Amino acid sequence: MDLITFQDQSKQIETLQREKEQFTEDVTSLQSQIDYLRKSTTDREVVTRLEAKIRDLEAKLDLEQTAHTRAEVTQLAASNYATKLEVMWYKLGLSYD
Repeated sequence: MDLITFQDQSKQIETLQREKEQFTEDVTSLQSQIDYLRKSTTDREVVTRLEAKIRDLEAKLDLEQTAHTRAEVTQLAASNYATKLEVMWYKLGLSYD
């Protein structure tokens, strides 16, 4: 039983060492990515400027959509008003001429 336990523990140790090596590689890779991002301030400035431009365009799009909706509502109201006028003209026996 001790030999089996020893073998199991040896396998666990090997597995843990491989995991530790993988984690170490991952940390090294992530650290190099962090270092690169810290050094690339011009890239961050470009990204920040583009993000601001995107926000500006989204705001303009929202305004255009609002204006479009208002125009549709106004058009519908005008159409309804024109229909009511036609009905009134018809009831009064008037013509468009």
